[in-house]
Amino acid sequence: MALSDVVAAVTPVRTYRAGTLHAQGSGFFYYYSGTLHLVTSRLLVRGDSTGPSPDDLRIRLHLDLQDMTEHEDVSVPLFDEGEQVWREHPTRADEVDVVTIPLDGDELEQRYAIRAFSILDQVPRDLELPLGEDVLVVGFPVGMYDDVHNLPIIRSASIASVYPIPFQGRPLGVIDASLPLGTAGAPIVTKGAPVVRTQEGQSTLVDRGENYLAGIHSARSPF
Repeated sequence: MALSDVVAAVTPVRTYRAGTLHAQGSGFFYYYSGTLHLVTSRLLVRGDSTGPSPDDLRIRLHLDLQDMTEHEDVSVPLFDEGEQVWREHPTRADEVDVVTIPLDGDELEQRYAIRAFSILDQVPRDLELPLGEDVLVVGFPVGMYDDVHNLPIIRSASIASVYPIPFQGRPLGVIDASLPLGTAGAPIVTKGAPVVRTQEGQSTLVDRGENYLAGIHSARSPF
């Protein structure tokens, strides 16, 4: 996925309890089995043990990518007849800070300009991400992103644990980055190095490289 599409595939995420702001973070859209999903941090929708969980989630979507000042908040209820609508890891939910929420893609895409990742945008098996490799975190840190145009901030990070081996046997990897509050749930994507073709002494940029989905930033620390 090109970086311009990545920017259109992310959204700020806010959760509320009885209309009161509960938490803020980031999220992105992903197509799975023909259904559009929102992917975000589990902590945003589960809350913590000290109080009640949020009951509503809001994302912000562009009406027109040609005029990014035109955008609206969309409410996504977190419960349906008392049952949670999000999906989490079936056996290790407490360790995996990720949830997906099915959305009505047909209805949303009739009104809003949405891009979404898919399995084709994940890091290919034959692509190496060595230690120290640069990656990008595309998110909405609190008070630091462009809320006029609803555009994210892109922060630099580097691969800090051997990818894709689970760090300490846990379902996660480690990046080295300084990431502010509100970045939890943001996609981590490869940097997309330029591809240059040289022919008859002339160098031509033929591809700016794909930005593959490498992971999701967690609000938790593995240390």
